[in-house]
Amino acid sequence: MTTLARLVAPFTPFVAEKVHEILVRGQDPSAAESVHLERWPDVRSWIDQLDGLGRNETLRLVQAVSLAKRIVGLARAARSNHNLKTRQPLPSMVLVFSREIQGVDVRDHVERVRDMILDEVNVKEIRWAERRGDFVTHEVRPNFRVLGKRLGARMKAVQAALAAADGDALAGTLETTGRVRLDLDSGAVELGPDDLEVRLIEKEGLATAGDRELLVVLDTHLTPELIAEGRAREVVNRIQGARKDAGLDYADRIRIRYAAAPELEAAIAAWRDWIAGETLAAAWAPLDGGAAAETEIDGLALTFALERVDAA
Repeated sequence: MTTLARLVAPFTPFVAEKVHEILVRGQDPSAAESVHLERWPDVRSWIDQLDGLGRNETLRLVQAVSLAKRIVGLARAARSNHNLKTRQPLPSMVLVFSREIQGVDVRDHVERVRDMILDEVNVKEIRWAERRGDFVTHEVRPNFRVLGKRLGARMKAVQAALAAADGDALAGTLETTGRVRLDLDSGAVELGPDDLEVRLIEKEGLATAGDRELLVVLDTHLTPELIAEGRAREVVNRIQGARKDAGLDYADRIRIRYAAAPELEAAIAAWRDWIAGETLAAAWAPLDGGAAAETEIDGLALTFALERVDAA
């Protein structure tokens, strides 16, 4: 953070100065009075650190992080497509890689960044599978906008042939060879990736997103424990928002006065210690009048008020 403050000082001078004041001057009064009086970070020190890891090790780390970003992006797309809130934990995520890139290296990369992926995707575990067909089937349709002008009257025959064929087999052939051949009464037709639309038909209880090499499968079955945890995370979000609106310092401890619907109260009770740790809540009390914020979580009413308290 202190290095980052020096790096961004020319672009965000006031933010950098505040970080310097708290993290540097707050710990070492003899440090430079301003971040703008500090020396610019030496890039060689960072390069030397990477060289210390070994170039092969550095490359593997970069590849692992790149793969993590890809997995997280697909998982977020799957959540978005199914309106699954990011703060709602899910039981598991299954990764299905194509045969071309399956192997020890892929698993090693994922294991390196497993905790980061679990946190970003908000799932409890990562599992592996080899067959896409265990989770999705494929529906292959003609791209009418591309093929209409090209095929003309033969378009209906192509549409019928695709509908009658095995969608998984067509998708597999398209993935491995880049072409699909249809034998029609009027002659053979070859179709490429731009000529076709491949849609994933998910099995019940799953949310998926993928590309040619990777399928990410989220288990959407929610236990009462997972629902309670998701609601607790939403409570933290509301409280943190209220802290910001009240202008509280990030280190200020607070007392929370609140009233909640019974189902939400149960979630708060189960996760009270965690909520307190995340929001610096030193005390809880029933809401007894006065100004309060009103909100809903999963349709359950929550009314609460915050007040700063002196640290013990």
